[in-house]
Amino acid sequence: MSWKRKLHSMLPPISCFNIKSLSHPVTYIGVAGFEDRATSVLDYIISENTQLEKAIAIKYSPFNRRNRVSEFGERLAKVGADTIWTTFNRYDPQKFSKAILPILESIGSSHTLVDISAMSKFLIMVLLQAMRERPNCLTIAYTEAEIYHPTKEEFGIEKKRLRAIPDFLTTDVYKILTVTSLSSVSMQGYPVLLLAFSTFNHVEMVALYNELSPKHLILLEGEPHEEQDKWRLGAIREVNKEITDSPDYSCETKVLSTFDYISTIEALEEIYQQYCYTHKILLAPTGSKLQTTAAFIFKQLHPDVQIVYPVTKAHIGEYSDKCRAIWSIHLAKFSDFIAALDLYRKRI
Repeated sequence: MSWKRKLHSMLPPISCFNIKSLSHPVTYIGVAGFEDRATSVLDYIISENTQLEKAIAIKYSPFNRRNRVSEFGERLAKVGADTIWTTFNRYDPQKFSKAILPILESIGSSHTLVDISAMSKFLIMVLLQAMRERPNCLTIAYTEAEIYHPTKEEFGIEKKRLRAIPDFLTTDVYKILTVTSLSSVSMQGYPVLLLAFSTFNHVEMVALYNELSPKHLILLEGEPHEEQDKWRLGAIREVNKEITDSPDYSCETKVLSTFDYISTIEALEEIYQQYCYTHKILLAPTGSKLQTTAAFIFKQLHPDVQIVYPVTKAHIGEYSDKCRAIWSIHLAKFSDFIAALDLYRKRI
């Protein structure tokens, strides 16, 4: 069996989320974000008249007044969950990485439902990394938005107004961060290969490049799976032309699905096999939330890969509106899944 077929057989497909399929007791883990989809999973659970036994509710720090903390708490009360609140400071993810461990221990062996819909990419990475030794069954739920910003019209208006390619969603980069559990000391002294998902803010890529000084950059371009969103690939290419077209950057590009997390893992694996003996590999999970899930699994396959993340100073504008669909990835005992990934790595 080829490595690709073997790896593919280990990874569960994405399916429509069905709360009735989860075994009880259930512990829900989610974050009080500012997007409409921050409460979509809980709204669906309420509509199905389903109760949850426990919840771990996460608040963001620094606090953004748009975050729906009160609404989030009200939804958790409606599903009857015994709730523990904790905080994720995006400027200090290491603190959360340590603080979440005893909280996870307190939930016992209940089926864990992790709602990544409103989670930042780095929070997804840090949380799942903290959970990797948990024996709980795990379901990852993801709400796909109906509208993503910038819309095609918004992009065109801003481009015309500025007479240049605008940046969207975030502003300025505060710092390039990692946490101990996602770091690696492997391949010290070797040239650096940086893998990063392109975004609507090219400043993130510039900051990563300037801070990390990679010998080579592979920019992973996201292609949406819905036809109405496919224009975004071309727009993001325009935003990042300063990097891809400049002789100052040693850069190549690779197109990956924003939705199909399995194909993203397979593509990252191909790159790894090409460069793992000659470069220290850094991965910045700046893509979609499902691409971030893929990045986490890829990190488990190859602990020598180091995760880095450009934390921005502020969020500007809107990210998304409404809910198109809720998807899920169902895993058996999470610690057993991680162990299977370890075994795969040792046998290839």
